[in-house]
Amino acid sequence: MAEDMRLVQVMMVGPSLDSFPQYPLPHPFTIRWYQAGDEEHWLAMKARSDPFHRADRDYYQHTYGAHAALLPQRQAFLCGQNGQPIGTATAWFEHFANQEYGKVNWVFIVPEAQGQGLAKPLVTAICKRLLDLGHQRALLYTLVGRLPAIHLYQQFGFVPYLRIETDIRAWRQVNQQLRQPFMAEQHVDATS
Repeated sequence: MAEDMRLVQVMMVGPSLDSFPQYPLPHPFTIRWYQAGDEEHWLAMKARSDPFHRADRDYYQHTYGAHAALLPQRQAFLCGQNGQPIGTATAWFEHFANQEYGKVNWVFIVPEAQGQGLAKPLVTAICKRLLDLGHQRALLYTLVGRLPAIHLYQQFGFVPYLRIETDIRAWRQVNQQLRQPFMAEQHVDATS
């Protein structure tokens, strides 16, 4: 059976957080940081926003529980006019290839709020928070099937990181669909 390339996870790195673009959040939207109980908002929004991956309380606990005390400074909630969360992203961290990276983790916006130019300000807030927390570079993971997300991250200076042979095939497919394909010299290649 052929592999569904849309479901292949790819990695991107932002070699430097020194010069990411700054997109202001339009009125009346706001960003606030995690408060007790926000995992319920996170889970509800994720269920509505992500057709590729399901998450339950155990997944949230596994992902963030060991460092839950850091959530108030690292997990952002995009709120609508009524103050209710409509999106989220997390300025997390990961030790990778013997280096510390900031991690842009789980960016999503509920379907009815998509297409309003909110993802760029949300990612701006996350990149700024990563920089404020001392991270010099960042990484993230996404799926081949999330082309709008890949395009968004590309605008923030993230480039493909090639870990295994599957990554090469995956990025080849992605490049065929991007308005501005990544050039070969933009890839960080760890496969050789």
